[in-house]
Amino acid sequence: MAVMAFAVGCTDKPEFETPGADVPQTMTLVYDTAQIDTSDPETQYAQTLNRVDDFYRVGGKFVRLTMYLDADGVYYLTATKLVEDDDEDVAAGLMLDCEFAKIEGNFSNPSQINVRSVNQSGEYDFDWRGDLPDADVALEPTEGQPENVTMYREAEDAHPAYVIRYVDGDGVVQFGFVFTVKSIEATETMTEESIPSGKPFEEPTIVEVPQYSTSMTLLYKAFDKNFNWVN
Repeated sequence: MAVMAFAVGCTDKPEFETPGADVPQTMTLVYDTAQIDTSDPETQYAQTLNRVDDFYRVGGKFVRLTMYLDADGVYYLTATKLVEDDDEDVAAGLMLDCEFAKIEGNFSNPSQINVRSVNQSGEYDFDWRGDLPDADVALEPTEGQPENVTMYREAEDAHPAYVIRYVDGDGVVQFGFVFTVKSIEATETMTEESIPSGKPFEEPTIVEVPQYSTSMTLLYKAFDKNFNWVN
C-alpha cells in the first residue's frame, strides 16, 4: 500500500485566531487516487485535491499545506510549491516557502516536541517534504461493506511528528508549526479495467485495479520566532 505527504506556502485575509494555549488544533487532508488519470503520469501533480489554502496567515501571507501521492507510490507531507499557481503567488509575495522536517518516533501531541530545538541547531534535517506512515493494517469489514472494498488504518506506533518553519532572508526562524499524526484511514476499492488487445477479433484483458481514498487527521500547534507556543 501507499504511504502519504504535504506542501506549505503563506493570503491577504484576516489573521489566524487560536483557540487556547493548551489546545492543539485539528486538520484533515484527503487524497483520492480515483481522480488520477493513470495514462498521464503528470496527472498526480495536477490533481492536488487536498490543499488547505487558508490554513494560517502571517502578515498578509498564507501558509499552504498539501498531502500528495508521488510516483513512487508514497504519500508525502510537503512544505513547498507544487503547481504553477504557487509560483505566481510566491512571485506576488503572497505565499511563503517553508522548510520541513520529519521527526521519527511515536507522538500523541505536538506539545511533546521541544520547539526550541528546531533553531539552527542542526538536530533536524530540514527539507521540502517527508513521507507519511503507511495505512497498512486491514480492518474487519463492517456490516454491508462491499466485497471489493477494504478499509485500512495506520499501525499503533506509526505517529511521527513534523516540523514546518519559515526562515527569513537572514536565516532567522520567524514562525513554525508542529504536527502529529492522529489517524490515517484508507479505503481500497478494487475496480475492473478493460485493456484492449490491439488485435482484431481478440477480446480485451480485464484486470483489477486498486483505488485508494486516503484521509489523514493531524493535530498541530504553532510557535513564534522566540520558540514559544502561539496556541
